[in-house]
Parts: sequence; structure tokens; C-alpha cells
Amino acid sequence: MQLETQETDDQLVERARQGDRYAFCRLLARYRRQAVRTAYAMLRSMEDAEDVAQEAFISVFRSLHAYRGEGKFSTWLYRIILNLCASRQRLPGSRETASEIVETIAREGTTEEAAIRSVTVWAVLARLPAQQRAALVLREIDELSYAEIAEVMGIAEGTVKYHISEARRSFRRIWIQEIGDEM
Repeated sequence: MQLETQETDDQLVERARQGDRYAFCRLLARYRRQAVRTAYAMLRSMEDAEDVAQEAFISVFRSLHAYRGEGKFSTWLYRIILNLCASRQRLPGSRETASEIVETIAREGTTEEAAIRSVTVWAVLARLPAQQRAALVLREIDELSYAEIAEVMGIAEGTVKYHISEARRSFRRIWIQEIGDEM
């Protein structure tokens, strides 16, 4: 029995460019969760995050011909997500309440206590400046390297390190002020 090898993003992109919808679906499945999570960290609304993730994949599908493959596919996708989030943040709109977020997380099988802690983390993240929040989420949640974050955000690697350092310091300060424990 021969095992199917894991195709690289570039292989899937090339197949998708040639009209293979299954290849595009595999890319979507590979990155959907991270796309929603990243958008949620920026927008603080699960509904908006889902919308942005969907918009991002539609944009990717329509722009596959423009993807040059010079960087990683995931970097290109994250840049699209952050740009869509920035556009959406400029628009007035509703935001989910904490209880709605807890319900959403609880439906995913998480305990209520863990859901509340998760909401608290996201609420603290939301209080960080957008650049710091984006850098911290890409590093700590999406586990991108400093170089990848620099490419996604279009800034120098040293600036990324600065934003992450400041974000961690601010996150800790806000957490202690608001929650009162040492995490």
C-alpha cells in the first residue's frame, strides 16, 4: 500500500492554477483555521473573522495567476487577511458580545472555563495597538518566524521583534491590571 505524500503549498497552487479545484480545496482546508484565528485576533468578532477568511480565499482563488511564488503561499495569504482586516476595521459594524463568543467556543467542545479564559486573552489582545497585535498573533498563535512576519507585514525584521517585545510587555501589564493574576 502506497501512502499519499503531503503536497507542498506550491504544488497545490500550481495544480489549482491549472483548474484542479480539489487542490484549491486542500489549500483551503490547510489554512482555514489559521485564517479565521488571525482575522479574529484582529477584529474581535467571530462573524467578521469568518467573513474575512472567506473573502481572503475568494481573493486567493481569483488571484492565483498573480501569485509569483517568490515567498511562501502562507505569507501571501496572511498579507491578504491582514489587509482585509484593516479595511474592515475602518468600517462601522457590530461586534460580538463576550457571551456570544463563549457560546461559540463552547460549541466547539471547549469547557466554559477554558472558553472564558480564551475570551479574556482575546480581549487583552484587542487592547494592543494593531501592529503589535498582528505581530504577536502571527508569532505566538500562527507560529510564523520573524522573517515571515516581516514579509507579511511589510516591515523590517528588527521592527517585528520590537513590536512583539512591546506587545508581550503590554499584554502582561494589561492582564495583571485587568485579571490580577500572573497568567
